[in-house]
Amino acid sequence: MLGSVITASQSGAQWGYRLLFLQFLIIPLLFIVQELTVRLALATGKGYSELILLRCGRYWARLSTLALVVSCFGALLTQMSGLASGSCLACRYG
Repeated sequence: MLGSVITASQSGAQWGYRLLFLQFLIIPLLFIVQELTVRLALATGKGYSELILLRCGRYWARLSTLALVVSCFGALLTQMSGLASGSCLACRYG
């Protein structure tokens, strides 16, 4: 969470409110994608990668799973860097 806050504050300092409109456009899209993923999983009893494998083939299943893993790893890195910088601030001023 701290990594997200630091990233958001840095981008807010750089871009101001110019990107706020895009955030409002992307929120419904994110909701729809998550809702469809959950409904597909509940209806079929299969996960994300397994459904893509059955429908699109091995190449697309591996590619989409790799993209998902990379994005999750990137999110984890931002969280850990936020924790590290937060702890440095706490040690310096605490």
